[in-house]
Amino acid sequence: MPLAVSLLFSVHPIVTESINWISGRTDIMMSTFVLISLLCILHYLTDKSCLFLVAALFSSIFAFLAKEAALGYIIGLPLLLLLRQESSHSHGLNDKIYNAPSFKIIPFLSATALAVIAAMYTDMSWLIIVIACCYLAYLLCMDYRQNGMFSKTVIIRLIVLASMLFGCILCFVMVRKIVFTSSVGKIGQTVQLMLADINYSISMFLGAIGLYVKKFFFPLPLNFFIHEIDPLYDLLGITAILLIVFLLTISDLSATFGLLGFLMLAPALPFAFGTIAWTSYAERYIYLSSAFWILALGLWIHRWLVIRPIYIRYAVLLTALLCALAGYATFSRNGIWNTNVSLMRDTVAQTPKKRILHDIYINALLTAGLTAEAEHQYRYASSIAPAGRNDTSDLKIGAVLEKQKRFKEALQLYQDAVQRTKFSSEKLLNASISLITSMQQIQNISQAERKHLLCLEQEYREKRSAITHNPLLLMEEGNIALKAGSYREAISWFDKALSSTSKGDVKLIKQIEYLKRKSGEQH
Repeated sequence: MPLAVSLLFSVHPIVTESINWISGRTDIMMSTFVLISLLCILHYLTDKSCLFLVAALFSSIFAFLAKEAALGYIIGLPLLLLLRQESSHSHGLNDKIYNAPSFKIIPFLSATALAVIAAMYTDMSWLIIVIACCYLAYLLCMDYRQNGMFSKTVIIRLIVLASMLFGCILCFVMVRKIVFTSSVGKIGQTVQLMLADINYSISMFLGAIGLYVKKFFFPLPLNFFIHEIDPLYDLLGITAILLIVFLLTISDLSATFGLLGFLMLAPALPFAFGTIAWTSYAERYIYLSSAFWILALGLWIHRWLVIRPIYIRYAVLLTALLCALAGYATFSRNGIWNTNVSLMRDTVAQTPKKRILHDIYINALLTAGLTAEAEHQYRYASSIAPAGRNDTSDLKIGAVLEKQKRFKEALQLYQDAVQRTKFSSEKLLNASISLITSMQQIQNISQAERKHLLCLEQEYREKRSAITHNPLLLMEEGNIALKAGSYREAISWFDKALSSTSKGDVKLIKQIEYLKRKSGEQH
């Protein structure tokens, strides 16, 4: 079983993003220290050596330093430590671990059906939390009927989890205050969105949980950018929430691993609002959760096979088949991740309406030297996904057209980009003015075209002066007006340049004042 669990985790398709994406290396670093901590905790539970406990605590701190998402593991860490205390009333830890109560399917399905109906017909997501609490109360009452007392284990777990959650949030805030001198406020903005509409926030979280649970069992198709999800994932999220409630009532190792997997997922749920990261949902967020869930399933299947040894051969064949299929899917996905071009081609194909993806794809094509394909992709992206205020692709494709001496096409491209937004960027206007200047030097253009270019140049220079605070560019405008004999206009430009010049730049100030005096004398 340990070999099967290790193989399934190593070839699971969901791990490819964290492994291949260098920017996601913090997931690998965090997971390394979390798994070391987990191994030390398991040794502590069996060997009773405090040295392993100290090592586990230090490893969890290192995991938090690698990535803040490790707080999910730290919150659930006491659940593992409680297993030792709970096992003291039995003959041994393994007895307590492998003798969990049987799964009561009818109450679970009834609670799930009731929560689904509430979500579909009332549009009040908070009712799902109420139903989950009622389901927990039912499980506690059933335990009271069997044992004559309420389960202390569940109550202690709830108190510990609430205390650890409060402590970890406080630690998170304090660490960010100490480490970061400034903040863009995205986390605060997300918290405000969450508190503004609790009902909507619960729905968002349920959908995210449902998506990630689905991705664990059925990871295909894999996608680097997931911005929106099907509302039906809320129903799967409802099932997962009730499963979490059920796992809280079981004090064995497999149930604890399952809870730890969900706790590792919890820090990624606020990302669904799309304010913290560039994508609302990402497969790498369940990289470590998948490890805990595979461990939980492995322990549960092992316990099931112990009392049904006749099925062991079938379990081996099924595991081999799953590893083969998962290995093939992972190998294919790794091939897509080999180059930026192939990765972004796949991403754009799955999410064609997001312009930022097209821009990244165009940049990857240009970097790879595939200029013709980049130009085709630019035309296609412009037809289905307007660029908005982002003119990065316009500048790069325009530069390609200029290099190929296709000046008219480049100028038309720049004009379209300038007209697209009310306030064009300084880079776009600079590129347009530079191209117009180059085109004016072409000798075989007509007088009408030359006049049009002059008017266009003046228009773009005025636009640039309205948004720029660069004194050198303002000086350039003044020099052009001075050479054209527009002395009053030149003085106006030099005044703007003086007002934009730093007081410490004495040399530039003297130069501007000299040109201003020269304009005044000629005037």
